[in-house]
Amino acid sequence: MKQQLHPFRSIPALLWMGFIFYLSSQDGNTSGHLSGGLSEVLYSILQWLRIPLSEETFHFILRKGAHFTAYLLLGLLFAFWQDAKTLKEYLLCLFYSFLYALSDELHQRFVPGRSGELRDVLIDTSGAFTGLLFLSIVHRIRAFYSDAPQNKRKNGSQEVS
Repeated sequence: MKQQLHPFRSIPALLWMGFIFYLSSQDGNTSGHLSGGLSEVLYSILQWLRIPLSEETFHFILRKGAHFTAYLLLGLLFAFWQDAKTLKEYLLCLFYSFLYALSDELHQRFVPGRSGELRDVLIDTSGAFTGLLFLSIVHRIRAFYSDAPQNKRKNGSQEVS
């Protein structure tokens, strides 16, 4: 039986959702200026490193990478909120991330100069999936190593030196 969750576990996810909503509420010009400034600095570093990438391609990768990363973190925050440990709980966190990505893109359709794209929902959901997959792997590794000494004692086996 799962213990009752502490109500404060929801705060990080809700704050992050609010931050995503705030960024999505910015009109096209404001959003473009925000990502454009960072893009110029990073692109100048790429040029200095002589990495052959057009500025337009780099800006696209940067914006989509921001989507992926924002939802990777959201997926992890949902898992923290739900104290996810089972496949069912991870899938529920992924579903929440998908629903929020869908609602976010729908919201952007009503913001001047912005558009809602199905591609972004898929990128966002992929980010959440990646974060949850990583967390699941970490949990499995930790469980394996924390159970290992107990399993040896139960089986009566001894370590070979």
